Amino acid sequence: MAYILQWHETRLNIQVDGDFDEEAIGMTARYLSDPRFHQIRHLFIDMEQVQDFSIPAEAVRELSQLQISEDHAQREISVVMLVKGLLGYGIARMWENFLDVSGDHNWDIYIAEERHAAESWLAGKALTP
Repeated sequence: MAYILQWHETRLNIQVDGDFDEEAIGMTARYLSDPRFHQIRHLFIDMEQVQDFSIPAEAVRELSQLQISEDHAQREISVVMLVKGLLGYGIARMWENFLDVSGDHNWDIYIAEERHAAESWLAGKALTP
């Protein structure tokens, strides 16, 4: 699995390639601990190139817990996740549900299956004060 990070002033683009597996936990911990992440208000997670979703449900839960355990979970962040296929969509929704069940975050989340829809949604959020 590869994470390609593109940092912008208030936006972070993450492209995930290869297999999406338990390695995602370590990769996520690294970008969350980066001081630049404290400036991020818009997060685009592009999983369009993922070949295989082999991450177990417990690791998806751990990933969501890692994200809400950080202080930035209290900041308003617009998050769009671009996925392809039913399995990718299902795992993305599982992650979103684990976040929502915690009730301890201010992230506005949108799961998209089309790039245009993902970009349009995030662009609309960028225009909102």
